[in-house]
Amino acid sequence: MRFFKDLKISFVMEIRRYYRWKERVIWDILGAIIMFFGFMLVWRAILMGGFEGVGDLTAENYVTFILCGSVLWEVITQSMGWQMVQAFVSDKHRRVLPYIMISPLDKISYLYGKVGVGMVRFLITNTILLAIASLLFNFSFNGSIFLAGLIFVVSFLSFSGIGLILASLAAWREGIGNIGVVVTEILYLLSGVHYPIEVFPKPIKGLVSLLPTTQAIHALRMVGLYGYGVSELSNQLIYLGSLAIIFPILGYIIFTKIKNRAMLIGI
Repeated sequence: MRFFKDLKISFVMEIRRYYRWKERVIWDILGAIIMFFGFMLVWRAILMGGFEGVGDLTAENYVTFILCGSVLWEVITQSMGWQMVQAFVSDKHRRVLPYIMISPLDKISYLYGKVGVGMVRFLITNTILLAIASLLFNFSFNGSIFLAGLIFVVSFLSFSGIGLILASLAAWREGIGNIGVVVTEILYLLSGVHYPIEVFPKPIKGLVSLLPTTQAIHALRMVGLYGYGVSELSNQLIYLGSLAIIFPILGYIIFTKIKNRAMLIGI
C-alpha cells in the first residue's frame, strides 16, 4: 500500500512539473504526427514503386505493421528509457538528490512516477495517431484488444524492470545511465520497430529474433495483422511473462543493495 500511495504522490508531482508549460502537449503531439507521416509516406512511396514486401510487411498492411511496432516501442522506451535510467543522475545535477534520499518517499515509486509522465504522453499522442491512421490511412487491427493490452502490460513490466536495474546501477556509477540510453538505441535498431527482421543477414537473424523487444513487437503484430490468439502466441507470452516477473524482482534486489550509496553518486 505504501508503494501505491507514494507512486500517486510522485506521479502527480512529475505531471505538474512536466506540464508546467502546457505548450508541451502541442509539441509532443506535433512531433509524433510528423514522425508518423514521415514513416507512412516513405513506405507508401516504396510500396507504390513495386516493392512486394518482406516478411509480414506488405503493401496492404504496412500501416498496421508500422503502427504496431512504433506504438509498442514507445511503451518500451518509456519503461526503460531516459526518465527512469537518468533519474538519480539528473537529481544529482539539480542538487536535489540528498533531499530525495532522506525523504520518506518510497524510492522505487519515485522512479515509476517519472515513467508515468511518459505514459501520459504516450496515451495522448498515440490516441490521436490511431485516430488519424483510421481516418486517413488503411489502418485496421484484426485481433483482440484485450490480448493486445496484455502484451502492453507484460512488456511494460518487463522493460521497466530493466529500467529499474539500469537506474540502480546509474546511482552507483553515473556513466551507466548513458550506457542504458545506448542499449536502448541498439535494441531499436535490432528489434524491427519500423521494418521486418528479415532484412538482417541470416547469421544474426536468429539472435535478433530472441530479443525480448523483438518478441513483444512480433506478438503484437501477429495479433493486429492476423488476429492471433493466446494459443498461437503462448510461447511469446510465457517468455515475456517470465521476464515481467524476473526483471522487476532483480531490479528491486539490486536497488535495495545500491540505494544507500546513491548519496555518493558521481564520487
